[in-house]
Amino acid sequence: MLFLPPKKIKFRRWHKGKINSIEHRSKSTTVSYGILGLKALECGRMTTHQLDAIRKIFAKHRSFKKEQFWIRLRLTIPVTAKPREIRMGKGKGSVNYWAAIVRAGMIIAETGSNPNGFSILKKVSYMLPIKSVIVSR
Repeated sequence: MLFLPPKKIKFRRWHKGKINSIEHRSKSTTVSYGILGLKALECGRMTTHQLDAIRKIFAKHRSFKKEQFWIRLRLTIPVTAKPREIRMGKGKGSVNYWAAIVRAGMIIAETGSNPNGFSILKKVSYMLPIKSVIVSR
């Protein structure tokens, strides 16, 4: 199951924009749901496929079905692309995939009271395109 795009958006295609490293919100910089969390050290984007890979790793390595995990990122940025071998011009391309903005200091994912939650978060950190560190509450 891939992550779905937002249901309601004002404009279908956006500009790329810059990803600032300054995190203004203090809500997304602390572990709030679980006990262990994965904190980003760099800025960047994460695609739907990368978020789905995180979800699959969590689902595969859960020891019990009752164990919970949270992915704290939301898909907000539409990324467009034009088809190959198309001539220049004729407007902006169609939406290719959706991405989530990751800023330095944000919590990407959290896990509950799993005894091997540290090893699961370590495997998740290998799948990410940005540097990250495991933090606890």
